[in-house]
Amino acid sequence: MYTCRAEFRLMLRPDNADLRLTEKGYITGCVSKERYNRTKEIESKIQDGVARLKSISKAASYWKDVLKLPPTRNNMQKTAFEVLQYGNHGVTISDIAKVIPELKALTEDKNLERRLQIEALYENAVQSQAHEVAEMKRDEAYVIPKDIDYNSDLLNLSFEEREKLMSVQPQTIAAASRIPGVTPSAVFNLLRFAKCRENAVNI
Repeated sequence: MYTCRAEFRLMLRPDNADLRLTEKGYITGCVSKERYNRTKEIESKIQDGVARLKSISKAASYWKDVLKLPPTRNNMQKTAFEVLQYGNHGVTISDIAKVIPELKALTEDKNLERRLQIEALYENAVQSQAHEVAEMKRDEAYVIPKDIDYNSDLLNLSFEEREKLMSVQPQTIAAASRIPGVTPSAVFNLLRFAKCRENAVNI
């Protein structure tokens, strides 16, 4: 299966495949008890590490000074986990552990450190995508206007998606999501576009 066709493709990453699939494999008899227990232990360590990073909160100015980050306009509290999301500034758990000694234990296991770093970098994007998918599922029965303009640039559709939608003329969002060649992102854009159009008409 191509992950680019999946609704939760940011969650379907190679780095977390063991956490997503090992239990399913164990239930069906494809994975040994030993491997299952090892994966659950890794999962527990990741959850504990995330919790520890989120439990440490400092003012933005503090992080700026100790980690040599660019100036910030606000001085809101930021957790160590949130600071790791500044991946473009090269902040690592090892950097934070140098000024927060209690986090040093998280750097002793390099695989764990790497996975915690990835979890932090993806968290905001994963949450945003989860909200989009939840909205689509909630509005699956939403009726698409018959006169909707699939050629509108506001829909940001690919040529293939535009052709498919114009050919099938789906009546609902659920029907649109089942059209081969139409991505979840395109369906979400269609839902938002139709809703905005409806709201504009009702004003």
